[in-house]
Amino acid sequence: MAMAIFCVSRDAHKVRLDLCDKLCCLQEAAQGTKKKVDLSRVIGTQIPPVEIDIPPGIDSGQQIQVAAPMGADPKQRINVLLSIEVEAHPKFRRQGLDVMYTQILKLHEALLGTTVTVPTIDGSAELVVPPLTMGNDVLRMREKGIQDPRGRSRGDQLVSVRIIKPSKLTERQKQLLKEFAQEAEAANVRR
Repeated sequence: MAMAIFCVSRDAHKVRLDLCDKLCCLQEAAQGTKKKVDLSRVIGTQIPPVEIDIPPGIDSGQQIQVAAPMGADPKQRINVLLSIEVEAHPKFRRQGLDVMYTQILKLHEALLGTTVTVPTIDGSAELVVPPLTMGNDVLRMREKGIQDPRGRSRGDQLVSVRIIKPSKLTERQKQLLKEFAQEAEAANVRR
């Protein structure tokens, strides 16, 4: 996820900053970072870039207040509101403090269970897929989501399972599935 920063001066005049080199990824928005921002256009006078702290867990629509110098005298300052807009990520979707991700599994992996490596905002992590997992089941990876901006906790990564079926079956696979179906029918009759 990239982060665009908008400046709103005291008179609520909104100015979009050109931040092509200041983009922030989802990991930085989730975990917090420091960014240098040129506020000269908002303030109306040439000043050096101001370093701002992007707190962990920041999300679109939230604002950060920054005290920026008004010119040569460092004691003269103006409060500037920075309104944050976080862009969409190609793999992850944010839902509050949780991060949503879709994992594709082969049919046999879902039926028998497996361990897969999945991406998280912190890097890669192992996910244990229990046997008999169904399509659209959601598996929880605790504490792998977004840091709470109030510092209390961290969200989870919720992994939605999508199962792909084989494109064709061999004769042996067909026979095994027929045997499986017969055993399943017999087990259901006994109940």
